[in-house]
Amino acid sequence: PGYGRNEVLRDFPLAVALHEGLPGFRYADFASPTGGDLRFTDATGTNTILHEIERWDPAGTSWVWVRMPELRGAETALWAYWGHAAETNPPAYASDGAVWSPAHKLVLHMAEGTGLTAYDATSNRVSALSSHAVSWAQPGAAGGAAAIGTRSATWKLGGGGVPMGESWTLSLWIKDTWDNSQWRGLARSQALHRPLMFSENSDEFSVYVHNLVTVVKSGSSASFLP
Repeated sequence: PGYGRNEVLRDFPLAVALHEGLPGFRYADFASPTGGDLRFTDATGTNTILHEIERWDPAGTSWVWVRMPELRGAETALWAYWGHAAETNPPAYASDGAVWSPAHKLVLHMAEGTGLTAYDATSNRVSALSSHAVSWAQPGAAGGAAAIGTRSATWKLGGGGVPMGESWTLSLWIKDTWDNSQWRGLARSQALHRPLMFSENSDEFSVYVHNLVTVVKSGSSASFLP
């Protein structure tokens, strides 16, 4: 449940939350303490669906991304399997970026836990380096989150950034804790264009390109979905 629109989404990264509040789910039934024996298939039970574990938490909620070949709302079903004592090592696709289609140029989970670097989950392997100290393991929309305690902090992408072309989608979750006396840029190009930002003296999401500011959604809180 959760997707009820008419459009069929293909190769869609679906977030699956696993916890012992789900009927039939117990961490004690896993053969691996880190979820290495977890597998997914489509409704046939035979076609493997690629997955990646973002966070494994036997004391709470574990977050897993699965690459759904097709997402059709209420018509979509998938199977999760675990407990195979001979299959406790995660498959290669669980860590090589295969869960994310080539259309995904950068995916940062912000769940590293230590250091100043957030690592790209896609096969592009673009990392992001924080300019200031990071407080990891913060509550996030899915899995963990990272907090930086200064307004001037930035995450700089390695390898010259990500080429975006003329058509692209930028999706992120952010909790803005600063007052609106200054702009709060959420993303910036090498030419200093800001694809997404909070406007000065405003709580409106805006796009700023070539000295033109366009409000894309009003209000102090908003959701940007893939």
